[in-house]
Amino acid sequence: MRRRLRETSDTGTTPPPAGRRPLSPRGRRVGWALGALGLCLLIAWYVLGPARTPRLHREGGGTLTAEQRALLGEATAKADRGDLRAAVVAFRRAIEFAPDHAPAYVALGETYQALDWPAEAARSFRRAIALDRDNAAAHLGLGRTLARYGRTADAVPEVELALELAPDDGEAAYVLALLLMETGDIERELEALERTVSLDPENTDAQFRLGNIHLTAGRHGEAVAAYEAALEGRGEIEYVRTQLARAYYLDGDHARAEEILREDAAARPRAPSPHANLARLLIDQGRTTEALPELETALSLATDPSLRARLEAELASLRGDRPVSEGDDR
Repeated sequence: MRRRLRETSDTGTTPPPAGRRPLSPRGRRVGWALGALGLCLLIAWYVLGPARTPRLHREGGGTLTAEQRALLGEATAKADRGDLRAAVVAFRRAIEFAPDHAPAYVALGETYQALDWPAEAARSFRRAIALDRDNAAAHLGLGRTLARYGRTADAVPEVELALELAPDDGEAAYVLALLLMETGDIERELEALERTVSLDPENTDAQFRLGNIHLTAGRHGEAVAAYEAALEGRGEIEYVRTQLARAYYLDGDHARAEEILREDAAARPRAPSPHANLARLLIDQGRTTEALPELETALSLATDPSLRARLEAELASLRGDRPVSEGDDR
């Protein structure tokens, strides 16, 4: 399995690597799918956008008059409705009446983020920080904005400061983990991920990434635990179940790995990848007679040209009793 198996999604796309480098000399690359989202897309989606719904943070706000509260409430309501351009106008008007109110600048910055206006967002967050240097939301927002510019090295200390100011903020912990993933600092990323899941156990993406790092490092038992946590109450996530099966296999529980793959094949009979994954497990165990119909089924269901070409090559190799090339394990 470690040599032969290389899973792709049903569209034929190859998911991202589990980690940029192993954590120990015994770390090994894995050959199955590591998720439907690419590494860069994952970072862009969570760190860069689409941004969360802007909200009025309470910290560092001071006392407001009734008129100021009404103006900020109106702006927040527009943002909640998704009328972001109107929300920008409303927040700017509110700020005219409350120019020293840091949370208003944070909310304006988050609105600009949602509109993908990073320059304006950065100015708003910096103004909030100038008014209140201990505003965690402002530092987090600025860090996300700097990441939008590709300034990861500058973004990391801002997010670290946000987490220092708000140590129970699971979102800040996860943003930090994603930024560290971008830098390639696996050890620090691992720490940030562990902190994330301790604060937010339901963060499926964090649990999945944590499992990938453990799997790459050869810590198969820890990988199983992370993938199981990612699936808690969300058993329909196909790419996580695929990785869970691989982790069980590498941890020595071949029966459980096969059970998961057969469940997936039964649950998604019209999808090619579950049948292909099951076939590769069977091939790796020398059970080629059982593998052949699964691989044929996968080929019959595949529509993506690149996936079909790979399955045809594997099927020809199996029928000819020739081993799949070592170079296929990518």
